[in-house]
Amino acid sequence: MITQINLKAYKSFVDETLALNKLTILTGLNSSGKSSVIQAIRMMNRLRKKTNFLLPGYGDIKEITNDSSAQGTMCIKIKNDEDNEFLLKEGASELGKDSHFPKLIHIAAGRFGPRVNIMSYDTWHDMEETGENVLTCIDSLGEIHVPKCLVPDDAQTDLFPHVLKEWMKIISPSVDFEYYINHKADISYSTFNQHRAKNVGFGLSYTLPCIVALLQGAVTPNSLVIIENPEAHLHAKAQYDMAELIGKCVEAGAQVIIETHSDHLFDGLRAYTKQHAGFNEMMNCYWLELTEGNTKATLIRLHENGRYKNADLPENFMDQFRINMPKQP
Repeated sequence: MITQINLKAYKSFVDETLALNKLTILTGLNSSGKSSVIQAIRMMNRLRKKTNFLLPGYGDIKEITNDSSAQGTMCIKIKNDEDNEFLLKEGASELGKDSHFPKLIHIAAGRFGPRVNIMSYDTWHDMEETGENVLTCIDSLGEIHVPKCLVPDDAQTDLFPHVLKEWMKIISPSVDFEYYINHKADISYSTFNQHRAKNVGFGLSYTLPCIVALLQGAVTPNSLVIIENPEAHLHAKAQYDMAELIGKCVEAGAQVIIETHSDHLFDGLRAYTKQHAGFNEMMNCYWLELTEGNTKATLIRLHENGRYKNADLPENFMDQFRINMPKQP
């Protein structure tokens, strides 16, 4: 499990260290550095694969270096619970025992919406960050048994596809999800209540890879699930249900990082904390904001009852309703 990430002279970070927990929430105003934390982990993952660590489209080292930092050289350090350190900086990158770096399961904010069909590749079973190859990924996990705490009462069995189908029904009640793969044409498609995906809107198509990623993280040792905006296109109740799934997957053993703007999702996690003793010790939340152009991270912790441990919460932290409501006379 990754336990810490230190960012020096990197993008909007001068020198910040974030302690990562079984569940880590990243939130804050737009362009405050949330995605940059995720990009740092993604770059380390590319280094693990022994490829150019720079992410396509993000520029070279100079473009991701904080010019205002006295540190000079951009440096990213990640530690795990075995005290291995993974270092990424120009000319001195090393992974230590790279076999201990987790398998990254990443679902991006810009994932696919409803599609008539999805490319399906039998030669690999990993799901792309956009959701491509998701149905092949599900199929490859078809014989995997899911931990009991994640199996809904109405699930036909505890096998991965059956559990996934029931969680799809929980997120969107009465929806029957099916998928089909044409292995000779490398094409797959899904249906919802026998309707093609384009006839049922964005919510289900956007949510499917998120649910798959969370369940996959719960059954994959030494994995790290990162999901950007899992609340996208979901009704408030469905966001609470998504929070419950996140909580259960974490308790089942997954390590999860969530980037979110949703107070509904966060309140769902607070409710889950109150209902599950000890869960508050598994969760860290960071509020990221720009101060004079550089990112500062504030750690938010919860009591067992779901209330905040922080005496003073940052301005704008999940409280826009209170701010905009006129004060009573």
